[in-house]
Amino acid sequence: MKSVISQYFRNMFTSTTNMIVGIVISLFFTPYLISMLGKEQYGLWTLVFSLLAYIRLADAGMQQSLVRFISKSYATKEWEKLNQVISSSAYLYTYVASATFLAGFVIALFFVQHLKIPPESVMTAKIVLLI
Repeated sequence: MKSVISQYFRNMFTSTTNMIVGIVISLFFTPYLISMLGKEQYGLWTLVFSLLAYIRLADAGMQQSLVRFISKSYATKEWEKLNQVISSSAYLYTYVASATFLAGFVIALFFVQHLKIPPESVMTAKIVLLI
């Protein structure tokens, strides 16, 4: 069995490697995107992905909690508790998805035109936000 310390260093190495790979990809991918999309479209791309990153915060650690509680309930064969966890998470995810969609809808309808987006790209920004 692996020791806790070796698992800790393995996780730390994996996390750091993941971050470094992401930075390296960004360094090479960003100039390519700017040359292919143009400055305005790249700015729109960045805006949409920034908004998506904030929307991901709505998860608030629920995914990790689900892994823990579903695994625990399954291992101990507590089927009723497993059913409660799955039902509750489905309800919460439905609520979060609805709130996220509503927020995207409001942003697309009322706020996109107030951002410094070229007029020819406003409709594209609205469509991308709604998708």
